[in-house]
Amino acid sequence: MNNLWMSPSGCETEKNCYFRAVKIMNDEKPETISISAESHYILYVNGKTVGCGPARGTRRQNYFDTFDVSEYLVSGRNVVAVLVYCMNIPTFTAAPSQPAFSIRLDGQEQSPENWRVSIADDWKKDTPLYTMQTGFAECRDFRLEPVGWMLGEGTDDWPAAVAVPADNEIYSKKLLPRDIPQLKETVISPSDIPLRAAVARVDNLDSNKTARLLSEERHLVLAPERLEGFNGWMVGDRASVTLRPGSDGEGIVLLFDFGAEVIGRFELEIDGLDGAVVDLCHEEELWNNRLKAVHSVDAFPVKDTYNFSDRYILREGRQIIGNTINERGFRMVQAVFRNFNKPLVVHSVRAVKAVYPYLNRGSFTCDDFMLNRIWDVCGETLSACSTDIFTDCPWRERAFWVNDLIVENKTSLEFFGASAIHRRAFRMVFSEARDNGLVPGVCPCPDVHGSLIFPSTNLFMPLMLRDYLLHSGDLSLIKELLPHVFRIFDAFEEWFDADSLITPPENLWNFFDWSFGITEVQLNGKNTAMLNYLYVMAVNTTLELASLADTQVNMAKYRIRSAKTAESVNRRFFKKDKKRLADWLEPDGRLSEHSSQLAHALALLSGQVTSNRRKAFESALDDDKILEPELYLNFFVFQAMRLCGQ
Repeated sequence: MNNLWMSPSGCETEKNCYFRAVKIMNDEKPETISISAESHYILYVNGKTVGCGPARGTRRQNYFDTFDVSEYLVSGRNVVAVLVYCMNIPTFTAAPSQPAFSIRLDGQEQSPENWRVSIADDWKKDTPLYTMQTGFAECRDFRLEPVGWMLGEGTDDWPAAVAVPADNEIYSKKLLPRDIPQLKETVISPSDIPLRAAVARVDNLDSNKTARLLSEERHLVLAPERLEGFNGWMVGDRASVTLRPGSDGEGIVLLFDFGAEVIGRFELEIDGLDGAVVDLCHEEELWNNRLKAVHSVDAFPVKDTYNFSDRYILREGRQIIGNTINERGFRMVQAVFRNFNKPLVVHSVRAVKAVYPYLNRGSFTCDDFMLNRIWDVCGETLSACSTDIFTDCPWRERAFWVNDLIVENKTSLEFFGASAIHRRAFRMVFSEARDNGLVPGVCPCPDVHGSLIFPSTNLFMPLMLRDYLLHSGDLSLIKELLPHVFRIFDAFEEWFDADSLITPPENLWNFFDWSFGITEVQLNGKNTAMLNYLYVMAVNTTLELASLADTQVNMAKYRIRSAKTAESVNRRFFKKDKKRLADWLEPDGRLSEHSSQLAHALALLSGQVTSNRRKAFESALDDDKILEPELYLNFFVFQAMRLCGQ
């Protein structure tokens, strides 16, 4: 699909931008619609939801979806409508160029003058960041929504769309067909409502302070008669609860616990009153019997780093409120109903979980209940963290951290087998490669200066490709991506000393896992045993893959470099008195006092440990006197233990 991009006039630099687009057709009856957007869309035909997307892209590529819409068409007049959202700032989930959409009907390029567009003023633009990694919080006034727009009602006076100029960077991105299935949606009802309370009336509702209000306002005793029909929970459409107004304008707080992690949408169907307000907070745990919407991170300069809250202002009549187009992650949602002087009727409360449609192919069972439960919890965690790509968490970031993939890749292969999400992950990573071939630690990467390039993550790539090949047999992908891996090794050439040991530039985050940062160990600019052994593992693995893929490359060059690095790290990092590896070399060549289990695990896995040191290195794997890895890089320690028969 190589299509024209369209937008409303003048929105090129508008942040947190929502807009609507409509085309009314009297003669056309397109059976297929292909569509993309920067960065999100929902597609409707004749008022019915067809689908949403696209799958997230990178700084260098976007994706489009193709839908068969024949079942939505009628004889005579048909209406295609699109809601588009673009935060128009770089985040860990999107790398937008400007608010825009691209659409084809039956493969035909569209003319902008045939599309009516309107900025969606029911969404407030000036809102705080929900999180710095994902973008803005929502504040939506349903009274401003042009009711009936999806059917073309009231859109005749909307201006025509304009074509995005040909020199816009959006055209420099590849536009590729969706490479994964549509997400699987599951409706989940609350399992419990552990909090019911009243809150005092607030006359000045500043939407930029919603999160702090939700976190700090006092919870008061709620008179039971104010919840008419409440039976302990709300199940689908079978329960309705009437919220009665309180004296002095007191509002009502209800906390819904869904019993499991959800990534997707929270939906509350309600008979609303003009100007009534519903504030929502999304969280994973209780803090003093409430949810905490404001979180600060000491490492970040912004005081209220996270504001896990959205606000919705109701119109008269029945409506569904909640996040429409931005996904949210949560286990619990705290809803505060404000500014109502007549009863509100809540018809249903639900979560719509939207995750990658894995098939369960792996299984595990034994006579230890706890181990069986651990297996099940790990599978559920993987599923909850897999949407259009592997993500670090549903709630806080929803980011594709490439270093996390070293664990996610292998464990999801064990649980679910090889699938399109693995191929997509590798291709996305390499699409973000810098000019020197190095890939960043997060994809898409908002950092154009390079500090988010993790040297270790680059060396994880061939290890992950080997795991993928062993589970899939997909040698064609290995052939496609191996040239990118060799470019990484060529970039490392600039960092070698005379002994072929690696000292990456100090401006790069020499990250392995959080165990080093937690103990205030700084590895930037250091020549570490971990990175050198990892380099040996990566090169030797790549040469095995290249041999299988019959890749034409000067293997001798890389084999000689790997052997020299292995010899040097074994010679220069070993502390004879303690029979342990130093984690790094000081600038004057002295060995650091610091040692870690991870360094010894990588040494053993590299296959380069001499027989007279092997026993000492094996004993280091559970030596609590040296640094133990943070959770995820026990991945390598466990593999080393298994290799050694532990």
